[in-house]
Amino acid sequence: MGKINSNSVESVISNYGDMIYRIAFSITKNKSDADDVFQDVFLKYVKQVNTYDDFKNEEHLKRWLIRVCINCGKDVVSSTWSKHVSMDSYDDDGNMMDIPIDSRIDETTEVSMDLKNALNGIPAKYRTVIYLFYFEQFPVKEIAQSMGVSSTLVRVYLTRARKLLKDRLGGEYSFE
Repeated sequence: MGKINSNSVESVISNYGDMIYRIAFSITKNKSDADDVFQDVFLKYVKQVNTYDDFKNEEHLKRWLIRVCINCGKDVVSSTWSKHVSMDSYDDDGNMMDIPIDSRIDETTEVSMDLKNALNGIPAKYRTVIYLFYFEQFPVKEIAQSMGVSSTLVRVYLTRARKLLKDRLGGEYSFE
């Protein structure tokens, strides 16, 4: 890819920005932390491309961005500062804000609201796997590479996440 210019950075942000933000928000459950993670991911991208120039293709770039996003999100969540509840996670009425799962989901349907509420209640590692598998339609092997874990562990996370979601949704929906 070589030395980058502002057009290529804008192109990468426009192609992957929404996905990266949704992953960041699903991990942090907080708008300002998700904004910080988003910014960190793309700053690291600029440094990486200008320094090493080692992205083989678009899939490699996409996996790298997801891996960096997951790592930055984990860093933010595990930091001492984030252990305190942030008010950015709540709307004006004091209700927990929804994770921006995907713009393709119709916000007004009861199913969508039930699903968002159920997703908000499961651990971040499961939300991330569910998001990548169902909304980004990544194969298990690619999720494993992006997360730096084995394919077997991704399948375990998917199974556990489906069970948690089924329990939270009262068994009404199928995730197969």
